[in-house]
Amino acid sequence: MKNNKPINSFKLPIFILLMGIFGANYFSVAKTQRNSNTLLARLNSPVNKDRTFLRTFALVGNVVDVESQKPIPNASVSIDYVKSGVITDSTGNFYMRLTQGEYILKISAVGYKIFRKYIKLDKDTKMKIELQSVSNMLEEVIVSSVATRKDIQTPSLGVSLLSLKGIKKIPAMMGEVDILRSLQTLPGVSSVGEGSNGINVRGGAVDQNLIYVDDTPIFNPTHLFGLFSIFPSDAIREVELYKGGVPARFGGRTASVLDIKMSEPSLEKGSVQGGIGAISNRLTFETPLIKEKLSLMTSARVSFNDFWFKWFGTPEVKNTRANFYDLASKVFFKPDKKNTISLTAYINHDFYRVDSLFSLENVVANQTDFTYGHQNLALRWNHFFQVKVV
Repeated sequence: MKNNKPINSFKLPIFILLMGIFGANYFSVAKTQRNSNTLLARLNSPVNKDRTFLRTFALVGNVVDVESQKPIPNASVSIDYVKSGVITDSTGNFYMRLTQGEYILKISAVGYKIFRKYIKLDKDTKMKIELQSVSNMLEEVIVSSVATRKDIQTPSLGVSLLSLKGIKKIPAMMGEVDILRSLQTLPGVSSVGEGSNGINVRGGAVDQNLIYVDDTPIFNPTHLFGLFSIFPSDAIREVELYKGGVPARFGGRTASVLDIKMSEPSLEKGSVQGGIGAISNRLTFETPLIKEKLSLMTSARVSFNDFWFKWFGTPEVKNTRANFYDLASKVFFKPDKKNTISLTAYINHDFYRVDSLFSLENVVANQTDFTYGHQNLALRWNHFFQVKVV
């Protein structure tokens, strides 16, 4: 009787060679027939034993905060036992392409609990991941000169990223949280002088800094001739300072680029916060207009300093006025999962009045008024493009 052997089989010495290459944990064998020397080999994986290497599918997700439903940027998304991963973009979205099989999805972000979930990927999958914030109770807090540096991330050379929490930890001047004064704590950034709020970056002049608020330019970033900055701290999400290697989208400036992003109002619940200071009062509120679709955030700050001139000033300066106000508002609209539209309006105004302390020939004047301000409006549309899997 003629002995027929299968084509895809191999002898025992070849199997031993393959075990030496792949390892015993990744290789298994089985006899095709009883009392036969013919062996069949199968490649195993400790992560996914039934994995199909031919088909791939898309895994798309959105990572948000479980309470506020706000997107979490820069969250790490990876697969356990696989040396690859991605990070979420500024809107909390991520995209991965994996072969068909079973995986353990792992997501981690600073200030949140690590999220793990078992998934079976046999088709293109979309999912929403909600991370729960975590807070640790400390027995003591040690304040040192490097404490503020822990809130500064450096994503690339010459770029410093400050969060709102890090800015608020820096001591405020007369109860006012000031972004420009916070930047002066960074290396390469200095002040133009005592009592002034401008910044010099690596030797550059104040007018050599390009300043953006939600992609709209700001030409004078201070109130009261440089005493306070014009940026409402309660409405700011993050601040990026480019000291070198400025991206082409910003155009060109000699010293630096300061890119300020306003926070997006929550689509789930409203909140109110404010404060009273010796110089100004502030109030910020956000509320959803259409739940999970449309929301509004408004932040206002008004000076409260006229009484200083009336009560403590000399007769020559009792009629002096130095007032300012800031108003920032943002409307956030999310029509679907792939599109977001935001409309940002920012207005600030300064008014000064002083009595004439000297006279000029042929000029009759009792007082001098001086005003200036900004009126900015920005419309932004974000669309998430997904690669279509055939």
